[in-house]
Amino acid sequence: MTALEDFDFSIIKNEIFDIPNKNINNTYLSKINTDIEIILPKSIIIENNDKIIYSFKIDDIRFIKLIELLNLLDETAINVTLNKTINWFNKDITLEKIQEKYNPIYNLQEENIVLIFDLDEKNKKCNITDKLGIKIYGLEFYKNKFKYLIKTHNLEIKKELDFSDIVNSENNKLTNKINEDMINDLAMNDTDISINTCMSKKDLESIIHEKRNYTKQCFIQAEKIGQAAENLRLKAIESINELKNYEKTYENYS
Repeated sequence: MTALEDFDFSIIKNEIFDIPNKNINNTYLSKINTDIEIILPKSIIIENNDKIIYSFKIDDIRFIKLIELLNLLDETAINVTLNKTINWFNKDITLEKIQEKYNPIYNLQEENIVLIFDLDEKNKKCNITDKLGIKIYGLEFYKNKFKYLIKTHNLEIKKELDFSDIVNSENNKLTNKINEDMINDLAMNDTDISINTCMSKKDLESIIHEKRNYTKQCFIQAEKIGQAAENLRLKAIESINELKNYEKTYENYS
């Protein structure tokens, strides 16, 4: 498995999807030719019967690459299906109809993005205290909808060697050690926007509220309109960066 931060998106962009064949549950599965297995960042994970519910805050910069992955999956599903309609279904289906029938693997709940995965039949127990591993099998077609078939994998089956853990355990006394929070902050420094510190607390509250709503609306639109997802994603990320700066300034008033 590959950690999400190291995953090459070109694998999905260049992926080949097979002609859909009838699956064991009477759906039709268009399998991909490459084993795509990804380790997601640590987050809130809940086990519910045979489902795993994974969620994160939409304005948390640690999950920007995951948002990029979700939008890429949406774009790929719609474009591949659109280009294969004649070959797969022997009919010409419009883009609007495909977008209507496509179900993303995520949904929005207030300030969170929530993903729901099936547990792998071979591994019905999942270690939800650790990072979550997933495997993408392909596109699954139902009577009136289609979506990705993605299942979870327990990372305890094959524990990966983490050199950062070894280094951290040996260097706890070092005061200049770089941690994950510092790296996350540094990664966004080139897009930081200077804030007018003369604003009143009430003005900042209004701006923060406005930015939160704008960011949420961007993701809602990206969820509904796969074709425009990339541009909306960029706007949402830009808005997140602005929001973070306003919130930091607001905290200084406390």
